[in-house]
Amino acid sequence: MRSELTGAPWDCGRESLPSLGQLLAEKINEYPLSQFVEIDAGEHPRTITVKEQWERAQSLRAELESCEVEQGASLILCFESNVDLIAATWAAIAHRCNIYLWHVQRGNSRSLDFPQRSEYLHNCLGPCWLVTTPAITLKFSAESKSLYSGVISTTFTGIDRQLDWKPNDVETTSFYLQTSGTAGNPKLAALSFQATVERQINLARNRKGGFEVGLTYLPFDNISALVNLLPIYQVSVLVHPECFSADPASLLRIVSRHRVETMVMSSTQAARLVECLERDGSLMDLTSLKALRYGLEPIVPTVIKRLNELLDPWTALPLLTAFGYGMTETGLLSVTQLTTLDTLLGTKRTSPYVSLGGCVSGKALRVVDEHGRVAPQSEIGLIQAKLEMGMIDGFLDERGILQPLDSVDGWISTGDLGFIQDGALSVTGREKEILIVRGRNIPLLGVEEALRKIPGIRSDYLAASAIESDSMVIYFSIDSSSKEAIQRAAREVSREASIYAGVQPECIVHIDPASFPLTNTGKVSRRDLLAGFRSGTFVPVPLERNSSGLPIDDSFDYDLRKLAEIWKDCLNLDGLPGMDMNFYDLGGDSVKAASLLQTLSVSFQTQVDTSWFFENPTVRGSFEALRRSDSGEYEEPPKPFGENSPVVVMRQGSERIPLFLIPGGMGTKNELLVFSDLVRHFESDRNVYGFEAPLGKSRGDKTLSVKQIAGDYITEIKRIQPLGPYVVCGECIAAAVAYEVVQQLIDSGERIAQLILLDPFFPTRKYFSHFRETGYERLKKVHGADLASRVYPYYLALFHYQPSNFEGDTTLMVAETSSGGIGGAKNWQELISGKLQIKHIPGDHDSYIREHALETGQLLGSVIDDITDR
Repeated sequence: MRSELTGAPWDCGRESLPSLGQLLAEKINEYPLSQFVEIDAGEHPRTITVKEQWERAQSLRAELESCEVEQGASLILCFESNVDLIAATWAAIAHRCNIYLWHVQRGNSRSLDFPQRSEYLHNCLGPCWLVTTPAITLKFSAESKSLYSGVISTTFTGIDRQLDWKPNDVETTSFYLQTSGTAGNPKLAALSFQATVERQINLARNRKGGFEVGLTYLPFDNISALVNLLPIYQVSVLVHPECFSADPASLLRIVSRHRVETMVMSSTQAARLVECLERDGSLMDLTSLKALRYGLEPIVPTVIKRLNELLDPWTALPLLTAFGYGMTETGLLSVTQLTTLDTLLGTKRTSPYVSLGGCVSGKALRVVDEHGRVAPQSEIGLIQAKLEMGMIDGFLDERGILQPLDSVDGWISTGDLGFIQDGALSVTGREKEILIVRGRNIPLLGVEEALRKIPGIRSDYLAASAIESDSMVIYFSIDSSSKEAIQRAAREVSREASIYAGVQPECIVHIDPASFPLTNTGKVSRRDLLAGFRSGTFVPVPLERNSSGLPIDDSFDYDLRKLAEIWKDCLNLDGLPGMDMNFYDLGGDSVKAASLLQTLSVSFQTQVDTSWFFENPTVRGSFEALRRSDSGEYEEPPKPFGENSPVVVMRQGSERIPLFLIPGGMGTKNELLVFSDLVRHFESDRNVYGFEAPLGKSRGDKTLSVKQIAGDYITEIKRIQPLGPYVVCGECIAAAVAYEVVQQLIDSGERIAQLILLDPFFPTRKYFSHFRETGYERLKKVHGADLASRVYPYYLALFHYQPSNFEGDTTLMVAETSSGGIGGAKNWQELISGKLQIKHIPGDHDSYIREHALETGQLLGSVIDDITDR
C-alpha cells in the first residue's frame, strides 16, 4: 500500500469561504456575551466579554484612522496582555493591515530584546507602525523607535465613534509569523488572511467538541496566536506563559477555580506537569476537566500516559484525548477524534510514536524515501504535504524578499519524518534528528523515550541531538546538584542510549533545570541546546568509569590482558578497559556482544558460557567464564542446573513465577544475546530463563523431535519451578516447542498461566517438504557446512511438528508488517480455544527485536506482569 493520505473534500457549509473580517464579524455576533478570562503571572484573573473586546478594538481602529495609518500598512502589535493582543488584532483585521504579533513576556529574554527585534523587523518588513501601550513604549530606545513609521501608544479608550464595516471587501493582507524554519534560521512566514480563514474553520471544528470552557497557555505570538484569535468557547481562559513556567501546578489550580473542561498542550508541557505532580500529588477539584489535546511537537506516549494516570483519580470521568499535527507552513494537517487514551494508544502504548489521525479537510500527505519515491506503508520516510488552501505564501528573509516555498510537483517537505499506517500518520522526529548506525536510521525521539525510564531523570528536560550522522549528544537534568548524583545519572544515560541506539553518545551534558533552554511555547529548544554545546556554554559531564579492580596493565596475567585487548578491539576503545567496566557503559550492544563472544571462542578455543554476559558483563565476568582448569585448558563454568543443562539465566528478579523463554532462529548463544536487549527493557520483575537449542550432531541426525525437545525442557523447568502455574514464551519457529511444552505440562496435570507466542511461525506439510529438499543447501551457503549440518535436523524437527488444539490462555504477539512464512498467527489462532489476546508489536520479523527492542520488551514485560501467580 502506498503511503499517501487525502482528507475529505472541503465543505465549510457555504458556497465560498468568507473573508477573515467577515468570519470575525460572524463570530463576534454569535458569541457577544462569551468571555475571555486572562490569568497573569500572579494567577490574577481579568475578565472581559467578546462585546467589550470588540468595542475596544473599534476604539483602536479609530486611533489608526486618526493617525492616518493606511489600509495595507504593516502593524507591529506589541503587548504583554493576551486580551490586549486580541483586541489589537481585531482592530488590525478590520483596518485591513498586515499584522505581526509580539507577546512581551518578562520570563522570556527574546521577547524583551526590543532593539534587536526592532531592527530585524525593519529589515524584513521595511517601515512599520508600532502599536503598544504607554508602559511598553518607554522600553523602546529613541533609536529603536526611529525604525518605525510611527508609534501608537493605546489604552483602548481613546476615540469613541462607530466606523464603517465592509465585511465583503477583498483582503490582500497577511499575518507575519516568526519561525525558525527547518534550517534553524529565523524567518518570517507570510500567511494571507484568506489562508487564515481555512485554518480558523479547521481549528473551530476540531477544538470545541461540545465544551464550554477551554484553556490555553501558549504565548500569543507566531502561530500560537491563531489558536485564540476568534471566540470558540463560552469562556476562553488564557493563562500567561510566565504563570506556568514559574509553577506548573498553577495550571491545575486555574482548572479547578474556573471549571475548565478542555485544554491543549505539548508533550514537553505534559512532562513538566508530570514532574510537578510526582513531587507533590495533592490536587484540587478537577471534576470539570474532560479533555486534553496534544500537539505542537511529537507526542510522547509514556509522558501523556503517566499524566493521565496522575490526573485520573481526580477527574469525574476518564479524560478524553486527541492528538494533532501541523506546522507553520501548512496549518493543521492531521488530527484524531476525541476518545480515551487507551483507544488512541492501542497497541502503540509502548512505542515512542503514536498515530495522529488522518488528514483534515482539503489536505493531502505522503511519505517518501530518500529518492523522493512514495514509500510503502509503515516505512519511515520524509513527510510531505500538498494543499489547495492554507499554505503560507513564503518566507521573508532579512532583506525583505519573499522566498516561495520549495516544492516538487506541488509537494513541500515538512522536515519531519514519519510513516503512514491504517489511514493515519505517525511522526518519528525531525529529518536532522536522525542517527545512522550500521545503515540503520534511529530517530532521536526513540533514544529520548528509552532514557525516560531512568529513575531520577527529569522527563521534561531531556533531549538528544545528532552532531554527525552517527554521533549524538544527550542533554538531561536531575533535581540534585550533587556531583556524585550527576555522575551516576550520566553513566546510566550513556548506558541506556548505547543499548538503544547501538552507538555510545559522544557527550553527556547535564543542565540545571532552571537553565534548560525552552522555546516561546515551552518546548525544549534543540537548536539552543546544540548551539550551547558547540559554543562551550553547556559542558559535558566528565564520565568517571567504574575501574575498581585497577586498570589492566603488564602486571596482569597474559590471558587476562589478551582478553582485555579483545574487548578493546571489539568496542573500539583507546585503551584497555578496567576489570569492572560494564560492557554497555563502554558503548556495547547486542551485535557487538555476539561479535565479542565469537572472537573469545575462537581465540581461546572454547565455547563461552553466555550466562556470564547477562549476569556480569565485565572483563572480570568474561575472564571468570574462561577460567582455566587444573590441566591448564579452558572450560565452561558449571551451569546452574547441571552440566548439560540448556538453561541460561537471562534476568534475576523476584520470587514471582518466572518466564521461560524459547528463542527462535537457531537457538544458539547469538539468539540469546539478541534477546538480551528485549529482556533488558522488561518492566516486569520476574526471573527470565532462556533455553539454548539442542542442535543435531550431523545432517543425518534423526533423534530430534519437538516432543523430545519439549520433554527435555520440561525436566529443566521442573528443577527451577516444581509446580505451576507456568508462563512459557516461544518465538518464531520455536513457537512449536513452547506450544508442545505447555501441552505436555497440561497432560501431566499442571496449570498454565499463559502461553505467549511471539511472531510465531506455523509449521505446514508444504513448508516441511520444501525445507527437507532445499534447506540444508541454503543453510550451508549462509552458515557453512559444520553449523548447517547441526542446525538442519533441529529445523526439520520443528517444521515437522503437527500441533493440536490448546485450551489454555494465550497471548499472540504479531509484528505489524510480518508476512509470508512467518505470518502464522491465523493458523495458531484457529487451534486456540482458550482465552486469546492479540498484541501488535512494531516493525517486521527482523526488526521487532533488534530495532524495536524497547517497545517489544516493554509490551512483553507488561503482558507477563499482568499475569497472576495463582
